[in-house]
Amino acid sequence: MIKPETRCIHIEEDPWEIGKIFPVDVGIIADARSALGSLLDVYPRIASDTNGKRNERLDCIKKPRNK
Repeated sequence: MIKPETRCIHIEEDPWEIGKIFPVDVGIIADARSALGSLLDVYPRIASDTNGKRNERLDCIKKPRNK
């Protein structure tokens, strides 16, 4: 179950699937691998460092990419 205050980005190749199961804040029609790679490039420039957590979140996101 997703909490109502959770912000959600749905990346999907098929536009009909975006928001189908649960509401999303941002829908991105793209290949997930390409979209996430692009987001990793942009994220460090736009993310605020709330309580020093930005680098922790970025490291967590990058782990699967490095395997």
